[in-house]
Amino acid sequence: MRLIWLFFAVFLYAYNFYVPEKYKGVLPENFKILKYKNLKDINFTNSLVLVSSDYLPFILKNNLKILTPVGVKKEYILSNIDSLSKIKTIANVDLPVKILLDKVNGNYKEVNATYEDFKSKKIDAIVVEKKPKNEGFYDFYLPNYGIVFTKYLIIYKNEIPNLKSINMHFEKIFDFKFKPVYLSLILTGYYIDRKVEFSKVLFENYYVQKEAEEKLRVAVTPNWPPFDIYVNDRLSGIGVDFFKLIAKKAGLNYRFIIVNYWPNVLKMIKEKEADITPNTSETRDRKKYALFSKPYYSFPLGIVCNSNAHINSFREIKKIAVGKDFTAEKLMKKHYPNLQYIEVKNVKDALELAAKSKDVCAVDMLPVILWNIQKLSLYNLNLVHKTSFKFNLQIMIRKDRPDLLKKINKAIDSLSQEEKSKIVNKYIGGILKEENSNNSLVFIFVSIIILIILALIILKYRKSSMTDELTGILNRRGVIKEAKKISVESTLLFFDIDYFKKINDTYGHEFGDYVLKEISKLIKSSIRNSDVFGRWGGEEFILILRGTKYKDGLKVAEKIRKVVENYDFNGIKVTISIGAAPFRGDLQNAVEKADKALYEAKESGRNQVKGIE
Repeated sequence: MRLIWLFFAVFLYAYNFYVPEKYKGVLPENFKILKYKNLKDINFTNSLVLVSSDYLPFILKNNLKILTPVGVKKEYILSNIDSLSKIKTIANVDLPVKILLDKVNGNYKEVNATYEDFKSKKIDAIVVEKKPKNEGFYDFYLPNYGIVFTKYLIIYKNEIPNLKSINMHFEKIFDFKFKPVYLSLILTGYYIDRKVEFSKVLFENYYVQKEAEEKLRVAVTPNWPPFDIYVNDRLSGIGVDFFKLIAKKAGLNYRFIIVNYWPNVLKMIKEKEADITPNTSETRDRKKYALFSKPYYSFPLGIVCNSNAHINSFREIKKIAVGKDFTAEKLMKKHYPNLQYIEVKNVKDALELAAKSKDVCAVDMLPVILWNIQKLSLYNLNLVHKTSFKFNLQIMIRKDRPDLLKKINKAIDSLSQEEKSKIVNKYIGGILKEENSNNSLVFIFVSIIILIILALIILKYRKSSMTDELTGILNRRGVIKEAKKISVESTLLFFDIDYFKKINDTYGHEFGDYVLKEISKLIKSSIRNSDVFGRWGGEEFILILRGTKYKDGLKVAEKIRKVVENYDFNGIKVTISIGAAPFRGDLQNAVEKADKALYEAKESGRNQVKGIE
């Protein structure tokens, strides 16, 4: 082993490793370390070069290749002026700052100056990596504007043998961050007006390649409870738990890909952007581009209708709402082609449509119907029919992976009845069992149990139906209910998170959920117990300051805005815009006014309070 390492060390010493003259970070051992002032003076033969990401335009123009990204830039623009567009003089400008300022400010000047010059207001702004304690200046954190850059890059020009081995050596030394290098290249390409082809610029990194080879991509939509759902911020549900167990038995290494719209999952399987989806059923059209496992469980479909519609039997049903391209839709159209089908985005939309209509019913798997009725508090819906045919839960696999099909089917055959029941009972309490041959008796039994469970749910979860599942504060229904109890003049604040979509797109939905929960905690700890605070929907919140007059309410709104602005969301700056209006018992009127004020706040630049009296 020592001889192998000695040989590798000698092999590495045959290469030059260039670093900037002022570089003070860690260095790899066993390379010939050389320092440079100007990148143009380097002989790239048998050489690897550590460069700042400021050299990205040079790299792209000279067809150099990136072996490894190192670290991430975390920069702030400190400014004596409240707007980036008004900055005239700025120090320490680098490529990421240029990209941002050229977009929002075409009239700034780069200067050589110190932090003391900035403090004494000799210049408008300065770029720093660490934000000092606020001393009356404005700070702009670049990632909040979508500007995320790697700190350094290791580059090369000519083909070098054993790059994978060299990368393994580098992993022990440098901080690998892959996502920022892609963002850096996209932003630089946009900046210099040059199309970037990643395959020609980036070395196919060993670690990324290895992960891609070993981990199967499993696409799921976490909005089909109780089969795909987030429970305590973890992907869970009947179908997800079944897949985890099957994958364990089959020895599969995988990662979940979250997709919000079911037809997109089918498209990903078809175009080989995903390998597997765990909760579906075989249909004629899907068999053209996918393979299907044996069924691992089966459930009947349930059809529910508005109790005020007086539909008491299946024969009276004319219209049915169902998820577009859902298996339920295909099964229903196969068995009942003469019904009128209304395609909607998901089960929630189907049930809400049925709850509001007297001639439209809704259909899906019975556990899905039961779960959503409880969660959405749609207790005016009645179970009218349970189909004699079943929805067979199967695993869909891309067409060119029959090797996976064999492994998965073998794992499904090994599932015990006890293992199956444990998963199903975890989510729906064991109320739906696999039917025996006597369908009519089982239908009566299941129907009675469902009615009992629904009655218990109404009693047990009346309170939870008023609470937002993610944040733990009131939901829209809870806000409406509590607002009716307020008889004194109050102030209503309607606010949402600035650039929330960008936060989700840049940092992911898990971080977006973290922001929603943290803001809820912050505000809840800043208000009185008598105030009414809830999530109105998405990133929108409502706060009713009970007994607080309008002018005082504006002061409270400003205090809340500052609390959020000054909070550290794991290094990301998050702000809110607030619209305020008096509340005198008419919630709809107050919300409309506050919403207009919120729009005004956003149009005026966000992160501020506006009111309409």
